Amino acid sequence: MKIVNKKSMDELIRISKKYWRTGDTDLLPARIKLAEELSDQAFGNDYNWCSFSDLVNSAVKFNKSITNETIYMMFALAGISVDQEATA
Repeated sequence: MKIVNKKSMDELIRISKKYWRTGDTDLLPARIKLAEELSDQAFGNDYNWCSFSDLVNSAVKFNKSITNETIYMMFALAGISVDQEATA
């Protein structure tokens, strides 16, 4: 199973929730940067950044009150563990 840092994932979730709450497009570069970091943590490159962004973005868009833990479970089903101890 691939592993990503919980702090990085939490920040991506926070920014995605804020974006859908406010519509502030100034948040988009930060969301992309975090998704690139998560892709690099899991795969050793940033090529999959869009998949990280899309999964979090879709979950938040469908359910504005979704918990971080539910999103972690979604990633676990896709073979990616969100771990407090993983290096960012």
